[in-house]
Amino acid sequence: MKKTAFFISVLLALCALFAFVGCGEISSGGENLDAGEQTQYAPQDTEQYISHEWQLYEEAKEIDGYTGTFMDFLKDIGFTATDDTAAIHYALTSAVCVESTFGTGTGSPGSRGAGVIYSLDTTQGDAYIITNYHVIYGKNQLGQYGVASKINVYLYGGYVSSRAISATFYGGEMDRDIAVLAVKNAEVFKETENNPVYARAAKIGTSGVVAAGDKIYAIGNPNGDGLSVTAGVVSVPYQGITVLRADDAKNIVLPAIKINAAVNHGNSGGGLFNADGKLIGIVNARSENEASVGFAIPSVAFMKVIRGLGL
Repeated sequence: MKKTAFFISVLLALCALFAFVGCGEISSGGENLDAGEQTQYAPQDTEQYISHEWQLYEEAKEIDGYTGTFMDFLKDIGFTATDDTAAIHYALTSAVCVESTFGTGTGSPGSRGAGVIYSLDTTQGDAYIITNYHVIYGKNQLGQYGVASKINVYLYGGYVSSRAISATFYGGEMDRDIAVLAVKNAEVFKETENNPVYARAAKIGTSGVVAAGDKIYAIGNPNGDGLSVTAGVVSVPYQGITVLRADDAKNIVLPAIKINAAVNHGNSGGGLFNADGKLIGIVNARSENEASVGFAIPSVAFMKVIRGLGL
């Protein structure tokens, strides 16, 4: 009875607080979402960023003696409102928050964005993560541009500094706004079945078959507050957008899927998933003039970068 009462209260809380939400910025030309314009922050700031679902999971363990994993908990309290729930829960475990620091020392500027796990080796604890180039490339305190001096990623439900996973820049193309991060020998990626926070590689979909009206979900890190989801549909399957390159040196034209899901600063690098939970795009921009219009680099475009890196 106690357990049943607790889960009922959890479900009611989630109905109010786990609403689908989203990512980034663009003009009819196009302005990158930015990882959230560069801000000053200290690493310990991330202690405050922990998902609502994770807090509920911790309460279930403490109050009700719950012994399952975090993903077991999500399944136990899972939504039944849509047929896509299971697929999107899976997609959430392939998403990460990305925290970049530019320069060294106190007061170094930083930014927060998102990424998607492309491949994962749970035996070695290795992973490759896709994100936007502008999430990990910016200006240090001296005004010099470069790749972030420090990059941390965080899994769903674990956006606190004690769960930071160190990553390095592996490669990418600035003119396509796609970068790949590498994680090596991370304990949290090993034996994931025994960890409270699961991590999985995303299922890659084909953007070439996307049609107007298709249901989509954008998963990112809006305003640097942790992973969350927004739902919508494809407005235009393909169009060109003009955005400022990561080094602010020139404008570049990118292919994009136009969506009507809300996106905010910090969702840059996050995934655009179809109703089957397959990754069909990397969200990188939103409309300047329309709050609920976003854009994503289609999989056919970002996979060219991935293959070019030999992954």
